[in-house]
Amino acid sequence: MWNNIIECASIIVSICSAIFFLCKKYKELRKKYFYCGYIHSAEDINKKIADIDFLTFEKTDNLDGTWLREWYLNDMRRMAIRDKNGKREIRIPYLELVNFIEKPDTKITISELVLTREFKLLPGMKKATDYIENEVLKKKPSTTDDCHPSMSSFEPDGKGGYICSFEKTSYFKQIRTNLSLDRPIDMPGIGETTMRKIGIKGKESQHRLPSLEESGLANVVGVSAIWCMGNDANRKYYLLPRKGSVGVYEKKLGMPSGDADCPSHDEFQSDSLVDFLKAEMLREFAEETGIADIGQKQYVYSHPLDITKIGLYTNVEIIPLAFLREMLRGGKPQMFFLIRTDEIPYETLHRCFRLSQGRREFNSRSFTDATISTEVACNYLYAKAYLQQSHRNGGVIDVSRT
Repeated sequence: MWNNIIECASIIVSICSAIFFLCKKYKELRKKYFYCGYIHSAEDINKKIADIDFLTFEKTDNLDGTWLREWYLNDMRRMAIRDKNGKREIRIPYLELVNFIEKPDTKITISELVLTREFKLLPGMKKATDYIENEVLKKKPSTTDDCHPSMSSFEPDGKGGYICSFEKTSYFKQIRTNLSLDRPIDMPGIGETTMRKIGIKGKESQHRLPSLEESGLANVVGVSAIWCMGNDANRKYYLLPRKGSVGVYEKKLGMPSGDADCPSHDEFQSDSLVDFLKAEMLREFAEETGIADIGQKQYVYSHPLDITKIGLYTNVEIIPLAFLREMLRGGKPQMFFLIRTDEIPYETLHRCFRLSQGRREFNSRSFTDATISTEVACNYLYAKAYLQQSHRNGGVIDVSRT
């Protein structure tokens, strides 16, 4: 009897050991071959960039990027890059307003420090877009109507810099405009159309993006950053796949990004747009990654950081790269940044992410064949231009090397 018990126990132990071994091997293989995790080498990203056709744009139910080539081609930023295909010129779907790599001291002044004006939808647009907002709230009932600054003007100040102004708007108004540009709507006096067609009306032959003053869109200013870890000889980048429930670039590899929030009490702390957007980028970075700059402990943001969702404080270097307008979303203003930190262990990144709000927008595990979003690709090219100081080398961005 005892021999039978011992034999059964031995079999159970062997089975458990085999299961443990197979689970361990599966996790190793999964991590190596199937999942991208958080960290990507420059070589991996360079390969993805080389495979991108920048004139093949995003297309969803709400945003149809195929219009961009026809309507905005003349405004697209030209770039010279070198990759596995050799040297070539590309166009990215952004209108460049300021290049901080070439002119780092450019000043963008906020003309009015107190937000007193409200962004208003075009006549008849609210009724025409009610169904769009209702669809979003049905799919995502927890969506909140946050307050955001809408850029209403941007022009040279005559001194080598620029001056801009803002209105207050809301996330729901952005849903009705920039985030649903190509949804069919029935506008009084016009009939069935889209927000993009309304914005471009009369400018088809000019092939240009409507100015901020004439666009009629919410035009919330956004921020995004390529996060580079480690030294120049061994750079690593942080990218995660976006969830399918996000407003744009769903299921594509994404980076820390988001919309600027209205400042506290609707009052900007200084007249520098760059300073305001730096602070907003650092807030987004902390909220989406769980990692904050040491200086953020004392910093007053548009709304306070939830310190219970911060897993690590470290030195964060933030570098403005370019201020642009994104054509997919009808000229939405966007600041590209490069964020640099020391290398952070994978386990720490995972712990911080699990604490953060980034779990709402990103998956920490996804197949390695996830494509890179256009936004990431373009921000990455600017980051490479900064790291290589490409403007001193004929302006060619080399994505054939790390």
